[in-house]
Amino acid sequence: MQQPLLWLILLLSISVSSTAQLVVNTSASGIDLANAIVGSGVTISNVNLNCGPNGSGLFTGGNSTNIGIDQGVLLTTGLATDAIGPNVDGGTSFNQSSAYHGDADLQ
Repeated sequence: MQQPLLWLILLLSISVSSTAQLVVNTSASGIDLANAIVGSGVTISNVNLNCGPNGSGLFTGGNSTNIGIDQGVLLTTGLATDAIGPNVDGGTSFNQSSAYHGDADLQ
């Protein structure tokens, strides 16, 4: 009876828990975001990014999480850095300035 308990204690003492997270770059420009989507060989011009401060960005490190893609673009209605997590609060939000509340043609 003591031997299984000893193995359990040994197993728990050598277990290492690691938490992976995304790396988010919110200083990327609109042209950086567009280039990340289309890749090489495509010329992009006249880019207009209309979102709140830190509302967009590039992310890496997705393969070390459970999102299924390693890198990409974040376009949010709040803060791009909120995607890093842990996302344990269903009410995570950020109130952007009214200048960024959307396109009047879509309302």
